[in-house]
Amino acid sequence: MSRAYADRKRALQAAHRAAEAAFVPGSAMALREASAVAGAAIGLAGRASRDEVRRVARRSSRRVVFYDALWSMPDAWRSFVVAGRTHLDAALARGKGVILAPTHFGPYRWVAPALLELGLNVTLLVDDRNQGLVDADVSRRMDRLFPALDWSVFSSVSSGDPGALWQLARALRANRAVLMFADGNTGTGGLAAARGAQALPFLGQTIHVRPGIGALAANADAAVVPVFTQDRGADPPILRFDPPILRAAAEPRPGFATRVMQTLFATLEREILRQPTRWEEWWLFPRWLTGPPQLPQSPVQAPSRIPVTLPALVGQRLCLARDDIWVLPLRGRPEAWVLGTGAIVPADPTLCDLLAAAEREAPALAWARSQPRSDLACNTLRAALHAGLVTLHRRRPG
Repeated sequence: MSRAYADRKRALQAAHRAAEAAFVPGSAMALREASAVAGAAIGLAGRASRDEVRRVARRSSRRVVFYDALWSMPDAWRSFVVAGRTHLDAALARGKGVILAPTHFGPYRWVAPALLELGLNVTLLVDDRNQGLVDADVSRRMDRLFPALDWSVFSSVSSGDPGALWQLARALRANRAVLMFADGNTGTGGLAAARGAQALPFLGQTIHVRPGIGALAANADAAVVPVFTQDRGADPPILRFDPPILRAAAEPRPGFATRVMQTLFATLEREILRQPTRWEEWWLFPRWLTGPPQLPQSPVQAPSRIPVTLPALVGQRLCLARDDIWVLPLRGRPEAWVLGTGAIVPADPTLCDLLAAAEREAPALAWARSQPRSDLACNTLRAALHAGLVTLHRRRPG
């Protein structure tokens, strides 16, 4: 075993430990994971089972902490295998600069140093709140983490700067690579406001997106190149440049700006559906929606007419009344969320346990008897039936 391999293995193990340690109940990251469950349940509705939705939320959320930990470890850095380099070269050959549009997908944190390694002069657009972090990274850590790279050709522009678009346009005129995240769609507090936003389809919903990439490309006549990164475990990661998005000769600038954003999010959707655990923004996705989520209609369940007593529960099974009911601590305590309607029902431990039993279609009588007090369990079941959270159905013979 080589020294470099051993050092990298230790770095990966430390990053995995950091990821698990961050998700204790009640922590900020645990809350983020709960939000990711809601996002994945909406975005993957009809495509993924409930267990798969939970797996996506868990793995995508832990990936955030895992990569954050690796970012500070020099031994974890490996050069990308570059795919689609001809697309990048063709865009740069136009002499009008290029907008590179990665997403929060895979090991994207290493895109900027990878571009420097390719010999590009890079200008990165960052959220105003992250400007200081980026500047500190460059001034304090980059020379140590990537000593072979020339960070003097790297610059950043804050999205909160009134002159941000002018600075980015100037960088494009200098034929620099302007780095703008396509799904940097959070706006203030994670909400992409409708004012000035573009509405487009994404993951079966309609969302608001920040249209800056398309507007800048239209005004500067710059090419936009979608960028994706892929971690491949033991093999070197991939940095992929897709074909550039270019304005046609007779295409109006506003139409081109719209098409840019549509193309970027259609491309991102395709990648997400291929590898949903690789996208880190599931937790913010519900905040981008233009209205209530459009989800597949759950079969209408007739309300149970049997009395909720232990003898009457013999042979009955619990069932969720709707596919979009989830118990989530999105506001600091467990609540039953009906995602399609926005209804929220406070959930005590007995109701949480009831909904979990209904999800696996457990026998109703066995569930009631498993509770410390069967009379209170029946009261909870009665209330859940009345609220349209659960139903009862007769156990099938055999």
